[in-house]
Amino acid sequence: MRARAGSVTGRRRSRWGALRLIAPCLAALCIASLGACDDTASDAPPDARPPDAMADAAGQADAARSPDASTTADEGPTADGPAPPESDFELTLGLGTQRFTPADHGAVALLQRGCQGAQHVWISLRSPALQPGPYLMTLSARRVDGQEAVPAHQLEFDWLAAPDGGAELVGVQLVIFDPLTVVDAEVDVFAEVPTDDGQVGRAVRRLRVEWGPDDC
Repeated sequence: MRARAGSVTGRRRSRWGALRLIAPCLAALCIASLGACDDTASDAPPDARPPDAMADAAGQADAARSPDASTTADEGPTADGPAPPESDFELTLGLGTQRFTPADHGAVALLQRGCQGAQHVWISLRSPALQPGPYLMTLSARRVDGQEAVPAHQLEFDWLAAPDGGAELVGVQLVIFDPLTVVDAEVDVFAEVPTDDGQVGRAVRRLRVEWGPDDC
């Protein structure tokens, strides 16, 4: 009996010793679990933000990538044609070979082959401020991308009386030596007409140049 009692007592002591060893481990596990629960918010991934914060961040990123819509380039002609040049009196550049034909920006001008191997566009000029008589004028042309199409050159012609007063010059050949620079392209044609009193009339028209019939 004593042996059995001693064995039972020994078993109880063994169990109690095991529990004493397991208890600290369980406590440590519980503390670690509670700590993990408390740190959930701090360990959350960066994208786990409120919807409003995410929307604000996305809007800021789009603004950084996109150019300012209010920013516009001041260089070059506008889509509606070049800006009117400063002129001391009214001068209008148009088309026509037999009579003055008004032309809006973007009007088609026909490029015609001449009898001397070059090509030309027929233009006309009109001004209510001029009187009939000879005038020395300067003509030039430039593509809208800035490439020169016709270098500035001077010509002198006699202007005739216009139907509604003033004077006009009808049927001037704007000679273009390299048709590849102007065919199927938009070209700004410039004209300057000075007067004896020191004033200068200036005009510009944006024309779309296309091939026309031969002029010979």
